[in-house]
Amino acid sequence: MKIICLKATPVSLPFVKPMIWPYGIWPGLTCVIVEIETDEGLVGIGESAVLFKPVEAIIAHLRAFESYLVDEDPFDVERISKKLRLLGGWQYSRVYGNYALSGVDTALWDIKGKACGRPLYKLLGGAVREQIPVIKYLIKDAPEVMAQVARDAVTDGYETLYMKFTTIPELIDAIVAVREAVGYQPKLRIDFNQTLSPGYAVKLISDLEKYNIEFIEQPVLADDLDGLKYVRDSVRVPIAADEACHNLYDTFQVIKKGAADIIHVDPRTHDGILDAKKAAGIAEAAGLPVVLHSTTEAGIAQSMFLHVAASTPNFILANQSIYDNLADDYIRPGALRIKQGYMSVPQGPGVGVELDPEKVGKYHELFKEFGTYTTFGLKTEELPKASLRVLPSY
Repeated sequence: MKIICLKATPVSLPFVKPMIWPYGIWPGLTCVIVEIETDEGLVGIGESAVLFKPVEAIIAHLRAFESYLVDEDPFDVERISKKLRLLGGWQYSRVYGNYALSGVDTALWDIKGKACGRPLYKLLGGAVREQIPVIKYLIKDAPEVMAQVARDAVTDGYETLYMKFTTIPELIDAIVAVREAVGYQPKLRIDFNQTLSPGYAVKLISDLEKYNIEFIEQPVLADDLDGLKYVRDSVRVPIAADEACHNLYDTFQVIKKGAADIIHVDPRTHDGILDAKKAAGIAEAAGLPVVLHSTTEAGIAQSMFLHVAASTPNFILANQSIYDNLADDYIRPGALRIKQGYMSVPQGPGVGVELDPEKVGKYHELFKEFGTYTTFGLKTEELPKASLRVLPSY
């Protein structure tokens, strides 16, 4: 079996509610659907994340990758992965390159699963679990609104709540409101996205300890492993590394330094699915749990994430997901379901989902009309009209 061509289609999917974090407002998800065709008629599908403008740069990368893919055997994932990154030069811009390459990597694995007639997790070691716990993201809003969302989430079966830091008064008001609404039993995580100095992080996290925080995510700069270790050694709340371990090599350094209690793993910032599995294995050897990090996943990427978590022993905590904030998806027979805080692993061959051509066309047209939904720097008055149509209250 040989690869003969690659197709890339950008789509934009609005969120139900714009997400607010320290770097701006995020009105929706833009991604590039990757289709890789073989000479035997199998077509693998993947999803490349688009976190930064312009999306044309991601598409240009994918078109450049095609010349490295043609005539390769899609089963040779390790060979192709190294070839794309080393000959393509993406080891020098790993995270950005990997966002583009993630669609290729997933599509190759999808071909393998379809060729074998088996779901992806069966090729990654088999099922450790088939139900994957996910968080409920409490999107920034008025404290009473966040409290009601938290109350509804707990009623629906979610066991873990998650919020992002914006300002200290807003954060504390939100935590107080949520704890008053749901009590102290549901787990609560706070993500600081590298916004604190080590000394201030220690003080603030110590103050937050009384609210029974499950863990704090990436309080200091990703490159400051000494600072991250200082925070971990100085507080009683567990510390998770996210941006500090964007790939296998970073993960090794974080664990070697003793800088975190929990390791975030993301197959789309890592060098693909196998690299993410290797990082999880290093963490397992160190006795640390891993958590899937979300970089806005639509149907293909979310399905791939579920297969990775299903086949990896130390995904013992709830995983990040913002999937329930998508207004729609481009897959059939429809959007994946979250039931009582869990997602089921798709059982079809490969990633287990298919493209809905009508939906792909619809959201490709939305992309052409309104452009890229970016995660950085957008102000409220700059929200695309597409989001405003979906969200009349904003």
